[in-house]
Amino acid sequence: MIQRWQEQRLQFTVAATQGDISLVPAERTYNLVVHGIRHPDHLQLLIRGQDRLVDYTYDEVAETLSIVGIIVTPTDELTLTCGVRAGTLLSHRDRRLETCRKMLRAFRLDTAAKHQVDQDLLDILDKPALLMNHSAYLADSHLAALSSVIGQ
Repeated sequence: MIQRWQEQRLQFTVAATQGDISLVPAERTYNLVVHGIRHPDHLQLLIRGQDRLVDYTYDEVAETLSIVGIIVTPTDELTLTCGVRAGTLLSHRDRRLETCRKMLRAFRLDTAAKHQVDQDLLDILDKPALLMNHSAYLADSHLAALSSVIGQ
């Protein structure tokens, strides 16, 4: 796989199988998900250098492009190119709040403690020192993990 980023464009290539292909399935199905990009102005899918119609979805909230059900054979090379006419393809949205919330859900921690931290997250993002108000019930590892995201 090769991924090439430019300011206005992303190109992603899955090369054809190399070597002994006898153990590779006759068909492979790819589901591609590209996170953290703006809605592309153009999208091109090439299989063996041939342009293919592509049906995709774009989730504005998650800033995620999804293409499902791309079928290729072992000798096929798949190249996805997407881009925008102006600005950058890469989204620069602040994802700290959603990242901290995902982390809180994953922590082994009392539900009430998770809720208390979650209630204060917006303030904590503005003033990271406020995280220490929750140090009585957050483990050092929780504090370190949250601090690493909040401090970005």
